[in-house]
Amino acid sequence: MDGLPHKHLVIRTLRGLGYLDEYGRALLAEEDLIRNVLEEAKAQRHPVTRQEVGQAVRELLDSGRLTTVQGSRSRIGHLMYPARSGDPKVALLCWTPTAPRPQHDETPAARGKLPVHLTHKQDVRGHLRRIDGVPSDEAADAFRSDRELTRLVGSRNLPRGMTYVRRHDRG
Repeated sequence: MDGLPHKHLVIRTLRGLGYLDEYGRALLAEEDLIRNVLEEAKAQRHPVTRQEVGQAVRELLDSGRLTTVQGSRSRIGHLMYPARSGDPKVALLCWTPTAPRPQHDETPAARGKLPVHLTHKQDVRGHLRRIDGVPSDEAADAFRSDRELTRLVGSRNLPRGMTYVRRHDRG
């Protein structure tokens, strides 16, 4: 089977993780990305194998949609970025999102014309939101906790000027 649907699944999973660092990237080990994709596929009832996801990751690396950066593994096993001197080096996958291309009319007038029967409840994953003030301690704790669950690498602190919105339902 063509790897295109699997590449979309990888990108959709990365977008869904949404816990970007202060430079707008997601950094994680390949095995952690594959684990996240398999969990997302299972939740969506999309049959996919570890080998298919691994192939999709390789194709995304070949195309430049994913890149690698050098991190390190601390003595207690935590992945770190940037790499720390003296710790064993580890290749990390780096994804920098691009702006999605609109597939249909996205003007405010068009959005308001959706028939009621076409709206549905949506699962909104945790994500960063720009704020003018200082994030709450609860938002910072939720950000750290959710990053740890998905094993994203990098600073565990919220980027300056951002808060964290926990997963919720909309609609």
